[in-house]
Amino acid sequence: MLTATRGLILKHGYLDQKDNPVAVLRPVVTGTDLFLALPDQAVLNRAIAKWILHLSFQQKIPVIGFSKAYTTAGALASIYSSPEDIGRQAGELISEWLPNPEKTLGKPQYPRYFSISTNPAIARALGISLPAENMLYMNIEK
Repeated sequence: MLTATRGLILKHGYLDQKDNPVAVLRPVVTGTDLFLALPDQAVLNRAIAKWILHLSFQQKIPVIGFSKAYTTAGALASIYSSPEDIGRQAGELISEWLPNPEKTLGKPQYPRYFSISTNPAIARALGISLPAENMLYMNIEK
């Protein structure tokens, strides 16, 4: 597992619609260094996101989200593909395809472009010094 090779311990939980979110989330958040919110349309709705942010902030655990809205709501930072990022990649794929329409567009791909948003107020409250968003972007891109 990737986390073990890097000396990390992964704590995770599974949340069903019938579960009490606090009962599932509290043990995952407690004693961790970072909470990584992953998108799951079936369960991860606005109410659950609020609980994640509340419990994490209460425990002084930074949250990394998957949308600008997550950062605005209280995550330390988010990394996501904006509509502009997706449009840019789609435009490039179409530009490559137009001269050769008999060629297929290929297999599904991971996003080539991404955006980062940070929440300086949360960083200050957690005592974290964040580099500028463009520096984070360049480091992740490497």
